[in-house]
Amino acid sequence: MKCLIDDCQEDAGQLWKGKSYCATHYDEVMSKDFEKEWSCWGDNMQPSHRFLYLCGRYINECKWKVINGSITGARLHDRAYNFLKDDAGFTFEITRHPGAFKDDFNPSYEVRRIVQKWKVSIKDGIAEFIEDRPWTIDDPDP
Repeated sequence: MKCLIDDCQEDAGQLWKGKSYCATHYDEVMSKDFEKEWSCWGDNMQPSHRFLYLCGRYINECKWKVINGSITGARLHDRAYNFLKDDAGFTFEITRHPGAFKDDFNPSYEVRRIVQKWKVSIKDGIAEFIEDRPWTIDDPDP
């Protein structure tokens, strides 16, 4: 199957909104959707679900480099909060449960929580873990 873009003779290998594209055109249509959602995200607003979905795809498809930690697209999409947008990207927080499994280090199966802060630089294509802090009762635990 060939890419759906006129005059493109490359084989389609990626699906976007149910349509087949070559890798180059897939990246282009995905970027256009991302830019549209980015521009619709106003100050003092939370990002749209569509924007978070697209961010998740960028992480899962390794289009953004993840530095100093581990984050999945699903976690960002479903569990992140306290989003703050700036000119270069955005920050967010996520409640994590390190050592949430019963093992030699956590024999009583105590649920621990921390809040991680992340920064995403859209221009540089980087999602970076910044810091963590203790979870408080005022923090969500989605």
